[in-house]
Amino acid sequence: ATGTRPHLLFGAMGDKDLRGVVEALRRIEAPSVTLVRGTDPRYGTADALREAWGQDLEVLAPEAAVGWLQERDTRLVTGSLYLLGDLLRALRLDPWA
Repeated sequence: ATGTRPHLLFGAMGDKDLRGVVEALRRIEAPSVTLVRGTDPRYGTADALREAWGQDLEVLAPEAAVGWLQERDTRLVTGSLYLLGDLLRALRLDPWA
């Protein structure tokens, strides 16, 4: 363990074990958790993501999450590779360039 507690940006598909993933992520003891829901229909709904965390957390679109990323020092984007792809597009970054 590094002693670092990153802010979490989390988004995942609704057909995944959201509660199981959240249970593992709680061990990080993040100072904040923000949820992201992209446009792919497989994403967990805002309600399903909140229910998995057991909290009424903010849910952002990928474009709004760009600002979130820029406002925090230590952050961890996790949950789905779809989320990473959505964020790369919102940041206008091409991983293949």
